[in-house]
Amino acid sequence: MHMSRPQAMYQCCFSKFVKEFEWFRSQATGQLAYFIDLISYEYQISNVIEIIAATVKGTPATEIIEHLHPLGRSPYINTMLTFEKEDNLLDLYTVVLVDMPVAKYFAQYFENITQSGEPSKALLGTFTEVDVNVIFAHLRKIWLEDMYAFCQTLGGETWATMKEVLDFEADRHAIEIVHNSIAVKSTLNDPANRIQRQELFCNIGKLYPDCTCQVDANTILPSTSRNFSRINVDAALAAALEVYPTYSQAIQKSQDRVMSLSDALKYAEVALLKKSFDGQCQISIFYAYVKLKLIELENIRSINSALSFRSRITQDSKKPTVKYIPIF
Repeated sequence: MHMSRPQAMYQCCFSKFVKEFEWFRSQATGQLAYFIDLISYEYQISNVIEIIAATVKGTPATEIIEHLHPLGRSPYINTMLTFEKEDNLLDLYTVVLVDMPVAKYFAQYFENITQSGEPSKALLGTFTEVDVNVIFAHLRKIWLEDMYAFCQTLGGETWATMKEVLDFEADRHAIEIVHNSIAVKSTLNDPANRIQRQELFCNIGKLYPDCTCQVDANTILPSTSRNFSRINVDAALAAALEVYPTYSQAIQKSQDRVMSLSDALKYAEVALLKKSFDGQCQISIFYAYVKLKLIELENIRSINSALSFRSRITQDSKKPTVKYIPIF
């Protein structure tokens, strides 16, 4: 497929970053090696879900490859792409997925949603009945909590820095799920389904337990009025986040139409990640490097897209909007 110059430039920049990531991943040993592997697992989970969901729909493997994240590469991915029929999904878990590093996350997810205790049998039903975005949210929650637990064992400055970063990630994960379920009028925002929405939230973060824990008649919290199970509109979400300055400011910018909630939270994320570069003798810098590089690449893509659009319009046409998140 022919690519325009802006697209080619973006692809070259992304390829360079992937090579850098693969290089320091190959040089790492001990705890750092596993830490870097954990970073890649987030993208590997995304790739596995993409492949299984596409397989259920009967999408050709050639089309699936285009949507896979380069940081989630695995020797097992190519094997997964050979599964073409829904019947083969029952073999997918036992033959391929069970040997992948991220298999433990899928096993835990299936254990939570099925009483059979057989993940392979739950695979087909799950991916035909449950929204793919909901499945990813469940798995990302499990991954975040695993990353959190590992960083806690590292202790020291790495733990101090990563705790703040992962608390933010867990909170953003919850805020965006609630906001998006309201925006698209998802069934998760229905009163009867909000308990399922709460299940997507991590048991870590500054919003836990007040906002994100499961609430029932016996739950006692300092302020149950802030619990996200009660939230059904953006105004209520903003009210619940009033006592959290970073999140309150982000949602205010969204309501004032200064920028989207997602972009406002990215600004906060960048500020947190930059702190990793101030530390000594700690490995959180690798996580920060990857996340900041990905934001930088999104900036490049946005600028290139605007330039490409500008070359196709007249002076009287509306100017393209450039989404740019400053880093340094």
